[in-house]
Amino acid sequence: MSNPYYGSSNSSSDSCTNVDDLVKRYYLPAMYGAIFIVGVVGNITALLVYVVKVRPWRSSTIIMVNLVITDLLFMISMPFLTYYYVSDDSWTLGVIMCRFTRFIFHFNLYGSILFLTCLAIFRYVAVVHPSHGRIIKQKRWGTLACVLGWTVAVAEISPVFNHFDTVPQNNKTYCLDLASSNPQIMWPYSWVLTVLGYLVPLIVVCICYWRIMKVLKKGPHTGSSKRVRARRLIVLILTCFIVCFFPFHVLRALRIYTSVSDDSWTLGVIMCRFTRFIFHFNLYGSILFLTCLAIFRYVAVVHPSHGRIIKQKRWGTLACVLGWTVAVAEISPVFNHFDTVPQNNKTYCWISRAATHKSCGRIVGC
Repeated sequence: MSNPYYGSSNSSSDSCTNVDDLVKRYYLPAMYGAIFIVGVVGNITALLVYVVKVRPWRSSTIIMVNLVITDLLFMISMPFLTYYYVSDDSWTLGVIMCRFTRFIFHFNLYGSILFLTCLAIFRYVAVVHPSHGRIIKQKRWGTLACVLGWTVAVAEISPVFNHFDTVPQNNKTYCLDLASSNPQIMWPYSWVLTVLGYLVPLIVVCICYWRIMKVLKKGPHTGSSKRVRARRLIVLILTCFIVCFFPFHVLRALRIYTSVSDDSWTLGVIMCRFTRFIFHFNLYGSILFLTCLAIFRYVAVVHPSHGRIIKQKRWGTLACVLGWTVAVAEISPVFNHFDTVPQNNKTYCWISRAATHKSCGRIVGC
């Protein structure tokens, strides 16, 4: 019988060592628990800094606070996903909580993209068109941008809200996500969501920061420490915007594509391992880099005597090296279990202990 969540055959024998179950029951809950703790502490700390320490509030401050709030909403969904995996993919919290959890995940993703895009636009106006800088810094513009951001993010996800559903099968109740739902509907919708929700904002962000970089390179003070730090911050933001969001959209498209193409993987073992690894690295790497940003802002605002030290390049470089190292270390234990397995005239991309366990039919989805 077909598995509605993973889109695979469920004909695995009792003698199979199902590494998929072990990963989801022990590894993913541990990682989600760590993400929840670090994310809640980091974002609450950032929120307290903005509320208590930052004065006066400007439009950019309002956007940053809303960005933190979207992250906190995402953290709320983590315990439910952890419970789901610990319960062996058996959802017992009802269809409303299933839809809420899936909706909050996608809302956080596209809400974050929109708020980061708003920040880029506001910085563009302030730097490239300084005559309008004082106007754009007014709180009402930040409030308007956030209202639009929340509205557009909800509008982008709402069309598939009812497709986040629970499906009873094999004495379990599965909580379907976007890529696990009807592929004939999700395939065109995912492309619309990718273009409007990510690619268009990405183009806007790149154009805004490209124009800002051009302005920062002009004038008599191009080598000043403030301008150098601003240029480096722009490079960091663009890198995070691509690294944190691009892999997810690629992998989601590949996953839905495999459903449309009858779950047969045709891109080879290298691409299989690469896509599975990048998906998980994107998830945990994003959390680590955002946590580093929260810590650096906390030190700069709450302990200003150390602010000048923490702004030095070496600390940013060290934080990034540690972030990449920890993210790779978290995912590496299961890298060799990402494999392609031919079965029933198809090739599956899944987690397996060894190729000898070809009779195991559980396929891991992104």
